Amino acid sequence: MKPLQYMYIVLWYRLELAMARDKGKVVNMDITQIPKSMNIDVSKWMHYLSALGVNFINPYEEGWDIPGREGGKPAQFNQITALDLTMANTINQYIMLMDKIESMLSEISGVSKQREGSISSNELVGNVERSVV
Repeated sequence: MKPLQYMYIVLWYRLELAMARDKGKVVNMDITQIPKSMNIDVSKWMHYLSALGVNFINPYEEGWDIPGREGGKPAQFNQITALDLTMANTINQYIMLMDKIESMLSEISGVSKQREGSISSNELVGNVERSVV
């Protein structure tokens, strides 16, 4: 059982790393759409986005010296996309592997699910007693 214990510890460590790397969904956005006219810089914009869930955009913003936007032409508002950086699949696989190791250890050690107290309602009393014994 010692090698399975080592593998379980390694998987637990990897699970912790995967949970720490999980960033969820992030925003891809043209930085020139942050309204400088409202005195919003990048750090303030990030604060509003993360704390309030508000994304301020001024499509008529001037002063970015962008070719094609001279004279107050509006920016294209289709430049905001989301990127999924979740580690949910990896986390789920680690949890499933750890669950498999737990079930293997209970089978190897001879401790049945009934002895652990996991008895389903459709099991017969005699079968449960036999499994516990």
